[in-house]
Amino acid sequence: MDFLKILRSLDELLYEVITWLFFYPRTLWRVLRHPLKMVDYTKQELAKQDAQFKDAISPPLFLILTLIILYGFALANHNQAFLNNNTQTGDIGHIVFGSIQNTLMFRSLNYSVWSLIFSLGLLNMQRISIDRETLRAPFFIQCFLIAPYALGVTLGFIYTASHTLALQILGLGLLFVSLLWYIIVQVKYIVMVVHISYLRAVLHTLLYFVFGCMISYLIAYMMLKHLA
Repeated sequence: MDFLKILRSLDELLYEVITWLFFYPRTLWRVLRHPLKMVDYTKQELAKQDAQFKDAISPPLFLILTLIILYGFALANHNQAFLNNNTQTGDIGHIVFGSIQNTLMFRSLNYSVWSLIFSLGLLNMQRISIDRETLRAPFFIQCFLIAPYALGVTLGFIYTASHTLALQILGLGLLFVSLLWYIIVQVKYIVMVVHISYLRAVLHTLLYFVFGCMISYLIAYMMLKHLA
């Protein structure tokens, strides 16, 4: 009986994993094309008692799968940013990005923290009391919004580390477009939810973004101290 239960569990797991081949690119396209529509979609799905996100991938899983795909892409291309023979062992870039495992762990913490910062900032702007329930929806939304940014930025860094000029230009283009897309989406999201001017929304977005960069550096520094 236990063996049959294991087989049934594997059956469900296999079905869930194989459906990601369809639902991941579909979810990515929906977020890229209509990011603000995904805000209402996320709220509607979280309001359901069961069968949430059955026509898409749930936001945290979507972010995790994005990072795993990037992990596999880096392995397939044998191209890791900051990894070269001239980098000193104690350098933060070499330790954080020189190991693909460290890179994946750093990125997971990095983008999750960014999602958390923007979520907390948005709730604070709305003067909503922060608890596990009120934080869930904005955090899930941020996971949707930051995944394409993570995808574009990571690919951008990989290509800029290439020795081919065309790939370096492509990498710089990806970095610029990804950052621009992310900032614009966040500004429109804040304006839509908080109903403030675009100027104030831009200032808040830049503030949260810079704060996220500072936290990311702190995480990298802690990893450096632990792994050095």
